Amino acid sequence: MGSEALVHVFLVSFPGQGHVNPLLRLGKKLASRGLLVTFSTPESIGKAMRKASNITDEPTPVGDGYIRFRELRTTSAN
Repeated sequence: MGSEALVHVFLVSFPGQGHVNPLLRLGKKLASRGLLVTFSTPESIGKAMRKASNITDEPTPVGDGYIRFRELRTTSAN
């Protein structure tokens, strides 16, 4: 990433069926327009996404911006 500060968008995916892919498409569209997008999912979904593709911890160039992936740790409320 260059020395210019990018606008940073943080997307949090609800862990329900049908929520990840539409939000990921939005994230890629925003990144392609020059934004830094952090796409986050619950840990279980993030691990499955990494296993099924070549996702790394490094920001991935998309158009004029970047997208990166982070997992949110979940805990049970007792």
